[in-house]
Amino acid sequence: VAALVLLTCASCGSHCSQRTLRRGLDGELSGKHGHMIRHAGQDSVLDVVYVRHGHACHNALKYQGASGWRWIQAKVQSRNVPDAPLTDCGKRLSKENGPQLMQALLDKLGRAWDPQFVGTSFMLRAIETGLYMFPDTERVYPLPYINEIGETPASIPEQGTALRTLHNESADKVDWTFAEMYEAQRAHSDYDRFLAFLHNISENVRGQHAPDDPYRVVIVTHSGFLTAMLKKEFGVHRKLNNNDAVRMRYRVRKNKLEATREEGDGEKILGPQLERWTAKYLCCNDYKRCMAHRADSMGPAEDTQDGRASLLIEGPKPQQPCCTS
Repeated sequence: VAALVLLTCASCGSHCSQRTLRRGLDGELSGKHGHMIRHAGQDSVLDVVYVRHGHACHNALKYQGASGWRWIQAKVQSRNVPDAPLTDCGKRLSKENGPQLMQALLDKLGRAWDPQFVGTSFMLRAIETGLYMFPDTERVYPLPYINEIGETPASIPEQGTALRTLHNESADKVDWTFAEMYEAQRAHSDYDRFLAFLHNISENVRGQHAPDDPYRVVIVTHSGFLTAMLKKEFGVHRKLNNNDAVRMRYRVRKNKLEATREEGDGEKILGPQLERWTAKYLCCNDYKRCMAHRADSMGPAEDTQDGRASLLIEGPKPQQPCCTS
């Protein structure tokens, strides 16, 4: 982010020097002819696609937990995987579902929907999902107030090390500006405060993007946050599968973002088109990233001819296919 402006942080209640989206806006809001798009007298629109993160290590314990008496142990352990990364299965599916999501939006809208800004929660699995689903984005920004309820992310240095190990060069795409600025809010999940934050950093676009030319934002977050958001905005209890998404549009008013609740908003974008792993087992190669990252968090394990296997995850029967094969 290139420019610094002094803003009153409505979301954190303090007066602080805050970086804005100006680089993205000054560059990416320019039209094909290189000029800034302006619509005097009209409120701008943010077109936000909220995405649930991909299949992660704790999901493996929850969804593919071992049968029998170990099933309960797997469920309990799934709540004790600190800052879980994606499984290898989740990595593959995220890579496939990114283009699927863009195609679904193209089919729905009749025009390409390419994100101009990609934000994620502070959790490792959300950051990874942003990198894998939207590989063409220049930057991925971890943002406050969209964390999973009741979870605390690892420290920024720890996450940086994990990302460099898991992603090599693409780890450099992660911009920690807001993570460092909102250190105290890294574990928070609050839709209203997130909207205040999003309004705060989107002041640059007000008056520049009309309803037929919205600024396109992706937010990768979690089931708990999404469920609470959909309940508040639409009064429905709707849970999203990993990698599925919903669309919301907001008018950028002077003091807030106002949801327009247009037709199709809040509905699952991919739904039956979503690439999912619905089997109740995983092969060792489907979660070897988890064993390499924090084997102790995956419960007791044993060596097999295919690799290190958690005793809390159901393995395949002979001839059953693997998610990653």
